Amino acid sequence: MGLRHFLRAPVSILAGVSTVLVLVAACAAPASSASPASPASPTTASTSAQAVTTPSPSPLATVAGTPGKKEERELTPTVGEEPAEGAPLPNALPTIAAGGNPAFAPVAGVDITKVGAAATIHGSAAQGQIVFAQNCQACHNADGKGGLANPGSDDGTVPPLNPIDPGFKATAKGDPAVFAREIDLFIQHGSRPSGSNPTLSMIPWGDQNKLTQQQIADVEAYVMQLNGISWPSQ
Repeated sequence: MGLRHFLRAPVSILAGVSTVLVLVAACAAPASSASPASPASPTTASTSAQAVTTPSPSPLATVAGTPGKKEERELTPTVGEEPAEGAPLPNALPTIAAGGNPAFAPVAGVDITKVGAAATIHGSAAQGQIVFAQNCQACHNADGKGGLANPGSDDGTVPPLNPIDPGFKATAKGDPAVFAREIDLFIQHGSRPSGSNPTLSMIPWGDQNKLTQQQIADVEAYVMQLNGISWPSQ
């Protein structure tokens, strides 16, 4: 062995001893006063994630199609207040027996809940008065005052159009478009008065093409005028 080998050996030994001393010193060192941050608990992290991704249901949420509390209050009449009745709807005309008046016959396949084209036409009240006198006055009397006897009906007479059933005005609330739609159902499809066996029924002027849609719109404008409602252009 050379001298150089022996000189290197002590250096290696000293280096190893130095490393051991450093490790011992590190283990013996006192813990730092600052506590390391503890890892987040899995349970806590999961809960936090749920809080972010899952919104709490609103206390005002309601079932689809069900009005909220505010709407319910608005639709519920005040105590002691009578709810307003809506406009009446036409009754289906019965099949005419042999020898009966064909003017009162229903038209097959017609949906009496649907309005005609006249309901969207701004008719002329002046022209409507003429058409009314020629076709409607025989039953509803002059100026739509009604009163013609109708045996077998519950009312006993043909109902007046001036003033008209208050349900029409209650539903329309001053809106001529709504008023026109409501009375259009009767003029288009006719109606059988309630009662055991009414002598007279409303003729289905539109279904039987006895009047044009323009003429019906004019009559509707006239009846509206008799009840204090008119299209904006009139």
